Amino acid sequence: MLIFSRLGLGVGEAACAPAATSWIGDLYPRERRAKPLALFMLGVPVGGALSFFFSGPIAQAFGWRRAMIAAAIPALLLAPVILLLKEPERGAAEKTSSPAHGSIWEVLRVPTFRWIIASGALVNFNLYAIGTFLPAFLQRVHHLKVGRAGIATGVIYAVGGLLGGVLGGFWATPLRGGPMVAC
Repeated sequence: MLIFSRLGLGVGEAACAPAATSWIGDLYPRERRAKPLALFMLGVPVGGALSFFFSGPIAQAFGWRRAMIAAAIPALLLAPVILLLKEPERGAAEKTSSPAHGSIWEVLRVPTFRWIIASGALVNFNLYAIGTFLPAFLQRVHHLKVGRAGIATGVIYAVGGLLGGVLGGFWATPLRGGPMVAC
């Protein structure tokens, strides 16, 4: 059961980000796309933080199985809502039509795409490392109980993820040649 649930989670994560990014691209024109994309990308640290905030104390009080069930409840409640969303017309927000063509090598020549790959790899590496090792470290070395270790990890996830996402976007705008303004 654990193998199938982990496989399902992996497939879901791998399919969600590209589809959602494309969906946001279809809904918003290029000049208004940064904020919706930033909000979407903040879902990982916010969701991770909330997961640790709640699952640590639930695991301490009721065991890890109930914590896993509690962590699945938001997905079970929100997944049917996705079916109610209307899919936008492909490229509806674009001012000019530019047909997709070319190879992956052409896409890799785009500096923005390379930055997205690098930043995504670094963010995921750090968040998965924190999520995997920090709770155990806090329990074994600092002798925190599961609930407190979960809350502490959630705080670190939230602070690091939100500050990193907001400041990263804030600092990236001047690199692109735009003004340094807050969202």
